[in-house]
Amino acid sequence: MEDLNQHAASVKYKNKEAKKKFLQSLIGLKLNVPEHWWIDSRGNKLWKCVVESINLDDEYRRYFIIKCTDVAFPEDRHTMSYKDIRKYADMKQDGIVLFDIYDVLFDPYQINEM
Repeated sequence: MEDLNQHAASVKYKNKEAKKKFLQSLIGLKLNVPEHWWIDSRGNKLWKCVVESINLDDEYRRYFIIKCTDVAFPEDRHTMSYKDIRKYADMKQDGIVLFDIYDVLFDPYQINEM
């Protein structure tokens, strides 16, 4: 039984590390975020943004910190969920491969255990 518990702990650790590495691999990803995404904003202008960092402790599961690369708001930072990262990813950038992380790597309700 002890061997089984050690094995389970090892698998859980490796899975957490894989999730973390995947999320970190999205740092630098370019986004085209429509103006209406921001609260109290209307319009369809696309803002050039980039994933700047991740915060795995976000209580609302918005793990990605994005910043606009547009000169109008160079210091603004916003949190974003993976769902929106997928939705607004600039698909014209080199090397982009997005898939449903929730189905592949983890149950989205369990990520806070990372």
